[in-house]
Amino acid sequence: MPLFYWGIQNLFSFEKVRLTDVLKPCFIGLCLAVPMQLLYWAFDIYFSLNWSGTGIFFFSFFNKEGFLYLPFAAYLFFHYRKSSAGNLYIREILGFFAGYYFLFAFIDVLTGEARTSYDLIYLPIQRLSLMLSASLLLNRFLGEKDRIKYAYLAAILLLPFLYNMIPVLFLVNRLLIGHIIFIPIVLASFIFFYLEIQKSQSE
Repeated sequence: MPLFYWGIQNLFSFEKVRLTDVLKPCFIGLCLAVPMQLLYWAFDIYFSLNWSGTGIFFFSFFNKEGFLYLPFAAYLFFHYRKSSAGNLYIREILGFFAGYYFLFAFIDVLTGEARTSYDLIYLPIQRLSLMLSASLLLNRFLGEKDRIKYAYLAAILLLPFLYNMIPVLFLVNRLLIGHIIFIPIVLASFIFFYLEIQKSQSE
């Protein structure tokens, strides 16, 4: 996560940007992840795997990805709720997400046991894609003044449910369908994030 975030900085302009402006959001995100991880451990959320479509979906959703995304997205929403120039914040927002998810990824590496191809390849890429998509949508939400901003807000809240379909499909061994969904989502997140950066820096 930190290396990816640092690499993304090459797409931004460094004019009037200090090193602390780049590192501070990432560090804050990392600190905010600590109580969330402790809360996750305290509740020890576990749902018995029910081999129905709904059961598998919610089993996957509450095994970290959806459970950890929504409260942090809510935090960023309230953190930036009074902002009026969203095109200035996409770098900061991505920094918050990079620090936040870095702790979970690091703990997964330390505490994980058997590793599948999904854990080693797809999950890290999925998280990076989720970070980019959420940063882009929140940035758009902050920059809009018309009612369309609520469409962006709805998309922000629906993101974890969309991304949750990927582990569900891999869990039920629907690899072909999983790839059909996974590849376009990941490519779209990278492409649209890049276009958003170009747009924000040209304004």
